[in-house]
Amino acid sequence: MLTKPLQGPPAPPVTPTPPPGGKDREAFEAKYRLGPLLGKGGFGTVFAGHRVTDRLQVAIKVIPRNRVLAWSPLSDSVTCPLEVALLWKVGAGGGHPGVIRLLDWFETQEGFMLVLERPLPAQDLFDYITEKGPLGEGPSRCFFGQVVAAIQHCHARGVVHRDIKDENILIDLRRGCAKLIDFGSGALLHDEPYTDFDEKGIPESGLTPGLCAGTRVYSPPEWISRHQYHALPATVWSLGILLYDMVCGDIPFERDQEILEAELHFPAHVSPGEASLILAQKTIPLRDRYLLLSANLPCASWPTDCCALIRRCLAPKPPSRPSLEEILLDPWMQMPAEDAPLNPPKGGPTPLAWSLLP
Repeated sequence: MLTKPLQGPPAPPVTPTPPPGGKDREAFEAKYRLGPLLGKGGFGTVFAGHRVTDRLQVAIKVIPRNRVLAWSPLSDSVTCPLEVALLWKVGAGGGHPGVIRLLDWFETQEGFMLVLERPLPAQDLFDYITEKGPLGEGPSRCFFGQVVAAIQHCHARGVVHRDIKDENILIDLRRGCAKLIDFGSGALLHDEPYTDFDEKGIPESGLTPGLCAGTRVYSPPEWISRHQYHALPATVWSLGILLYDMVCGDIPFERDQEILEAELHFPAHVSPGEASLILAQKTIPLRDRYLLLSANLPCASWPTDCCALIRRCLAPKPPSRPSLEEILLDPWMQMPAEDAPLNPPKGGPTPLAWSLLP
């Protein structure tokens, strides 16, 4: 069954203790058993596995040392992958049900092994949408609300994910819950702009020069045009792409020019409203459409339609996008939740298509 969106104020900031130093391969083999391959990407490989003591099913992400994008200090002389530190921060104080939990981590000569929770049966949202097509507004509202609440929690812990997309949302098919996974592109949250393609690298994050965070088709127009972005409005843009993907069955933009133009086209089954009709008037320049919308429909009185929320999130100008709190208070998000079975695949759990970095 679908659960209601995990809403409410984010948890208060917690200052976690540093993650304990990674143990060696011998310690890993005493506690866990490595299973079959689940997924492979440019920066790591994920295997199924289980804990020896209770056979708890886990996912084990193996990251070669030369593929670690950024580092975080544990002490004056010891560092760990930034991904470990970020997962530890978001998991402090009991964590959040919408964020994947880091259970353990180990350092070997070759690299690092991250032991993560693995709900079963589960499927990433990309494969879920590929199988089912557009999810409909009820399930989309439910999952979307859970994702927004999970991101609120991460931001309250001082962590920005920076790669919000369907492949990084894991659907627990038994409980009908969405979980945010893969913090490999994540960073510490700050107010200054992020500039991931800077040839000199990013001193504040420790990223290797020339490497980027995130997925380009989910990136905002300010990144395409100026090669910089601020965490909060860029996150909201990615959420707009994600919601469009859920209700329409595919992402709205494929090319840079399409991102810059931000022209949206909705299928007939997605609820329109007065706000959407104003924004769809192509004879009026896009900037003037938003001014017209603000003058005629204050945010508090916007109609309860999905298109309007997506257009707000995908406003070309970052200051025009809503905050996470405003998204959760949007009239469309406030509509009653729908309970519907998720119909887990027959014949046992589906292998987890675990997303890695792009």
